[in-house]
Amino acid sequence: MIPQRRLDVISLNNLAVRSLEQNDISCACEFIAIAVKLIRNQGKIQSSTSQNQLSSNYFSFRWSKNSSLPTQISSSQDPIGHFLFTRGMLISDLRPQNNQNQKCNSNNINTDIGAAIIYNAGLIFQLFAIKKRKFTLLAKAGSFYRSSQTLLRKANERGFKSKLCFNFFFHIALLNNLGQLCYELVDYQSSAYYFDRLQKNLKHLIEKSKAAGTCKRKKTNIYCRADLLGMLSNTIVDIPMTAPTA
Repeated sequence: MIPQRRLDVISLNNLAVRSLEQNDISCACEFIAIAVKLIRNQGKIQSSTSQNQLSSNYFSFRWSKNSSLPTQISSSQDPIGHFLFTRGMLISDLRPQNNQNQKCNSNNINTDIGAAIIYNAGLIFQLFAIKKRKFTLLAKAGSFYRSSQTLLRKANERGFKSKLCFNFFFHIALLNNLGQLCYELVDYQSSAYYFDRLQKNLKHLIEKSKAAGTCKRKKTNIYCRADLLGMLSNTIVDIPMTAPTA
């Protein structure tokens, strides 16, 4: 049930992700739908470089726990090539408590926050579609994922250095889940495209992690071993290039 008190976008996002952790996909859908609506009503996320860099200093991000909801529509028990990354992105507002008016302003969000919330919407709708076996909702989930990608790409072109991309390798989760989503929709060409990009990014991430370990620098790999193995399994499966005939 939605709380009666007014909630800001970040609070709604975190409630959605917490619901996802508890496998309450219906509540997760309710919370994230309101958060996305607030973002859309805003009209435009902060886009200038100075605004984004300044506000990013006051927010932190972290992956949630895994959900144990079903992750594929097909009944196959073979885990190879069927990995879906089910961690949502939690957001913490670190601004001082005396700045309460600013903290309650749902319009004051930057590119990273917007991209994280839209990604969460894609994940939640994808899992809801799988649970309810509704293919039409998969397309909606895909549009959220792609919107998150576009938001970060355009901000990067304007010079915004994303915490999500550079600290969390956020785009890797997007590529993995888009590949799985397209596979479920029998869009094998798109699935192959996303998994090919996923493979290249995973190779870069693993090499970067090894280099960081050798030099005793801060570890750059924020995905656990099971996540990496699951994603890698998606990239080694042969994908048909055409849809099956009726």
